[in-house]
Amino acid sequence: MRSLQALVLGVLVAAGKAADPSTCFASGLAPVNMSTKYALSFCTHFQTTRCCLPVHDNTIQIEYTNLIASNMGCAEMLNGHISSLSHVLCAACNPLSPPYLTPPVDSTFFSGPLTLKVCASLATQVAPVNFDQCGLSQQAYRASPCAASNPVGP
Repeated sequence: MRSLQALVLGVLVAAGKAADPSTCFASGLAPVNMSTKYALSFCTHFQTTRCCLPVHDNTIQIEYTNLIASNMGCAEMLNGHISSLSHVLCAACNPLSPPYLTPPVDSTFFSGPLTLKVCASLATQVAPVNFDQCGLSQQAYRASPCAASNPVGP
């Protein structure tokens, strides 16, 4: 299974690549150089300036749908948390996210070359405890949210 970290960073992140605040990691281009000819269907708030292509957007939407598909009734009750989860997953499309992709503070805990820094309030919204009553389809992510190989897993 792909980790959520790989999805958030964009499937095309090169291992060990230094963070460049002007380069999108999903595409390898600056946001101003990204084509907006084709609309994004999931990460819709990034239509005019963005860091991902429709193929990335589609991959994010599939992963998101697979995560919440276990119980659509719960998805309605957890609307705020589900919305926050989509914002985290859409970070790969956000033209303002590259500066927040930095080397991990604790490389023992985080095994990837880069980690996505988010506000504490957003991290709280997507914390595993918010999904405990419903669960997510990919239970492997919930087994140990603190495992080194599982840095982002509600």
